[in-house]
Amino acid sequence: MLLSTLLYPAYAGNHAAIGTSQATILALLFRRDDIPFQHTWERAGGAACSYAGFNQMANEEERSRVYGGIHFTFDQTAGQSAGRNVANYVFLNYMKPHCDC
Repeated sequence: MLLSTLLYPAYAGNHAAIGTSQATILALLFRRDDIPFQHTWERAGGAACSYAGFNQMANEEERSRVYGGIHFTFDQTAGQSAGRNVANYVFLNYMKPHCDC
């Protein structure tokens, strides 16, 4: 089922940018991306999705927007690139320890 046309620009993919920035920050914080986890969606009858790492979830989020007919792949590629760049910048410039613990 395709989703209805939304009233905002497609380029660059906002959900792809947000998902990738979150995944990148988490991978940087934990110093790895191979931490498996599961997400349960109660509104879908308790359906669960399992992921091998943060970026796998971000990639699934990105693909869902293409499969739903909201975005083209190039929208999402640009969104992921922007999200990754923002996350790296924020991590390197603003996420600093508060003490020498």
